[in-house]
Amino acid sequence: MDVADSLVMDDAAIATEARSAGGGAIIVRGANLLDMQDSVITSRVRELTGDAGSITLRPSILVADSAVIRASTFAGEAGTVRIGGIRIQSPDSVVDVSSVEGRSAGDGRTRSRPRR
Repeated sequence: MDVADSLVMDDAAIATEARSAGGGAIIVRGANLLDMQDSVITSRVRELTGDAGSITLRPSILVADSAVIRASTFAGEAGTVRIGGIRIQSPDSVVDVSSVEGRSAGDGRTRSRPRR
């Protein structure tokens, strides 16, 4: 998703979900501001096998207030979450990569670094 200036999410969701296939990739780029209030960005595989998709967020500033950013799967490899720019995050916000029965530690990754 290409954003011209800002993306404000208030009790909103951007999501991909599959029952047993690979989760889709979510990419948000071009935004000066990504403001997530009580909102969710997820790539999820619910059951059987399938790798979680990746989430790439490239705003200059990410504000996460009661927000969830998650790439998860049941039995495949956990996805990746990459966040560029400055992140301002409330204590109750969650950034997570996980797999119930598959690989996640070391395979599922979260990365934050300033956008250049």
